[in-house]
Amino acid sequence: MLIGMIRYAVPNAFDGNCSRTIAQLYTNPYFNDRFKIFKEITLQSFINQTCQDFVLLLYHSHLIPEDKKKLFIDLEKKYPFIRNVYVKDRNLIIPNDLKSDKMLTFRIDNDDGIALDFIEKLKNTAENTTDINFAINFPRYYKIKRIEKNKYALVAASIESNSLGLAYYSNDHKTIQDLGQHMTIKNKCPITYLKERCGLQIINGYNAANSIRQGEKIEYYTKAEIEDFLFKHNYAKLNLECLPICKEEKRDKSYNF
Repeated sequence: MLIGMIRYAVPNAFDGNCSRTIAQLYTNPYFNDRFKIFKEITLQSFINQTCQDFVLLLYHSHLIPEDKKKLFIDLEKKYPFIRNVYVKDRNLIIPNDLKSDKMLTFRIDNDDGIALDFIEKLKNTAENTTDINFAINFPRYYKIKRIEKNKYALVAASIESNSLGLAYYSNDHKTIQDLGQHMTIKNKCPITYLKERCGLQIINGYNAANSIRQGEKIEYYTKAEIEDFLFKHNYAKLNLECLPICKEEKRDKSYNF
């Protein structure tokens, strides 16, 4: 079984420089916007996986307000692959009943999407090798940004240190989260890069690290067009109206197409 790890609302798992306090993580509009994206993008991506041999761990601060906690308990009841884990610090533990001699763990953010065969490809990679203690990564992915009510920007991106969908196949009792920052993982273990474009990064205005960078080619779509594009490229039917509108930045407008 594959184990997905989503740091839903806890302090930064890698260092003490948290961009938001615990209280801010549960304050609106931040919480409501992220929760809608999680349900309409992330969750839909997992519901429709071609391989259902996985569990998705959602990590929350133990200080989560009761009304917010109920939302996730309801999701756990509805979807058997979800398990909520409440932590007091940045230590994202694996429940004892899920631990095994060999583990394949992966991480994504709570606003990421994945292709329908993401789990299948990770599982096949692990099952068809004698290697162990190596990372698996999909360096090619899509970025999506809603820039007007019915206008979306799409970028076909590629970056070797991409953290979206990063996985670790191990027998050393470590998880993908234990390896730390995704930029430095290549210095800690071998990495197998898969050629498929299996990730979907949502640019929603809340994460400064996610942006359309200078030199990246942007394509523009209406809502119907981009949903059709993603469906034809092996993604679930996604409701992109859940995305906040983020105006184009000056660097976006400087391109010629």
